[in-house]
Amino acid sequence: MSLKRNNRRLVVSIIIPIYNRYEELKKLLHSIYTHCKESNYETIVVDDYSEVDFQKLKEVYGIKLIRLKKNSGPSVARNIGASNATGDLLLFLDSDVVVDFDVVSYCEKKHLENPQLVSIFGIYKKESINKGFIPEYKALFDHYVFLGKDGEFTAIFNTASGTIKKEVFKEFAGFAEDYKNADVEDIEFGYRIVKKYPQGIQYDLGFQVYHHFPYLNTLLKNYYRRTYEWILLLKKRKKMDSVCTSSNEMVKRFLSTCNVLAIIAAAGSHKWYLILFSILPWLAAMSDFMGYLLKERGCWFLLKSVAVYHLESLVISIAGMHSLFTLISNKIKVCLRMG
Repeated sequence: MSLKRNNRRLVVSIIIPIYNRYEELKKLLHSIYTHCKESNYETIVVDDYSEVDFQKLKEVYGIKLIRLKKNSGPSVARNIGASNATGDLLLFLDSDVVVDFDVVSYCEKKHLENPQLVSIFGIYKKESINKGFIPEYKALFDHYVFLGKDGEFTAIFNTASGTIKKEVFKEFAGFAEDYKNADVEDIEFGYRIVKKYPQGIQYDLGFQVYHHFPYLNTLLKNYYRRTYEWILLLKKRKKMDSVCTSSNEMVKRFLSTCNVLAIIAAAGSHKWYLILFSILPWLAAMSDFMGYLLKERGCWFLLKSVAVYHLESLVISIAGMHSLFTLISNKIKVCLRMG
């Protein structure tokens, strides 16, 4: 399957869903305008019924601005953006990222070099746009998990910085619109794609963007919500992924939760050896990541990161149990109806 070509150039449609984040969108549009001047592209911004007006940005940056009649969620916004796109290649960017190179020409070149490629999966840079320990830690973590993955294939589509052929997007009818928040619509969409194109989505570490990362409260809420939805999705797919939602990552999160429980048990019983038995396998599993953090930011940053990682893991475990409880209760309801 090949893309349409015009003098060996592709028209790229950049699609950005937005809800309220005026200043962040302004930074993104300015970065696109600055670095992609020579490229063949259009920028479509889908306003998901925001409380702010983006008309000035439309005038300054020449974007195609579509305002929804009600707040419908990022899946609907992206699908509407895609339906209004004239390009051969869709480039999805989240409104809270910033580019520092010509991403349009880069993605165009990659797809022209490999016509069988369905989608490119970009990653975050290791530096966060916003400052503070939590964003800086999250930036390093989200960068680290993809190191060494360049050129590998994945089952997950990336809405923050990812491309897809327009014809394939239409073939799979876009994102599932029953996901109203930024939950696992990207993962679910990727799962459908790789059923037909198992080597269609490829990690590309040359495609990196800066990102505004959330602070602790939002970070934990996101982990809880996405974990809950992903477990339900896993029940249908019955297969793990290679990064983030991988069996390896699940083991690390499980061991971290065991550490928390061991500390609580030791504090109550004064059997401090419980912590030792729990932490040794965790240290073995986490040694590479901890070495990476130590090299990048030093000992104090590493110690704070260990605490946050354990807190994240506890939240993920609770969300996982909530999801399993939902699956079990639904199964019981079905059995009762059949009985």
